[in-house]
Formats: sequence, structure tokens, C-alpha cells
Amino acid sequence: MKLSHIISAAVLVSACVCTTTANAQRYGDEYRDDSAFAKMTQKLGRGVANIFTGVVEVPKNISSEWRKSDPVTGFFVGGAKGIGWWGARTAVGIYDTVTFPMPVPANYEPLMEPAYPLADQWGKQLPYFDKTY
Repeated sequence: MKLSHIISAAVLVSACVCTTTANAQRYGDEYRDDSAFAKMTQKLGRGVANIFTGVVEVPKNISSEWRKSDPVTGFFVGGAKGIGWWGARTAVGIYDTVTFPMPVPANYEPLMEPAYPLADQWGKQLPYFDKTY
């Protein structure tokens, strides 16, 4: 491939990114959150995140079972549950990544609740963005 073709492609991609960024800044969050494109990208992001963070289900379930019972039972029962949830979360992540352009299930909803392995930690707003501080 010629260098001129590579430079032309880089310029084209840069122009597309700049145009998309300018449009995103022009419209408010209410526009982006309800658009089909935003829901598609959220589904894609959720899928990729679940593929790479599905392994977090193992220590999460060990910890959960450990608190419910004793350490040995927590390790073995939680480990078995965690491996199962890891496989399920990874499979759902692959499904979301492959089917992100399609509104399946309806309206790009997550197949698994919570949508991320540590949703209660990852969903919290950082203190310096909170208006009370």
C-alpha cells in the first residue's frame, strides 16, 4: 500500500472523528442518551467490558459466599458459582459485542442484571462530580 493511501485514510478518519465530536458537543446529553446510536455504542461497550471483566465474578462470588458461611465453604462454593457466572458473563459479552447494531433484546437492554460485574462500585458517581461537594 502506498504512503499516500495511508495518509488519505488517516485524514478521512480524522475528519470523521472531528465531525462526530463537534456534533456530540453541539447536542446535550438528553439527545445522545435516547438516540439509537448511543444505545448501540452502550451495548458494544457493555459487551466488551463483560468479555474482559467477566473473570471478576470469581473473586466476587468467593467473597459473597465467604461472608455467608465459613472460609472453606466460601472458597469452594463461591469459586464454583464464580466460574459459572464468569462463563455466562463472557458469553453475554460476546453476544452483545456481535449483535450491537441490532436492537435485540428490545431497545438494546442488557441480557444480564446487573449489566456489569461490579455495577454497584462502577455505577457510583465520583465525589468531585457530585454537586453536593
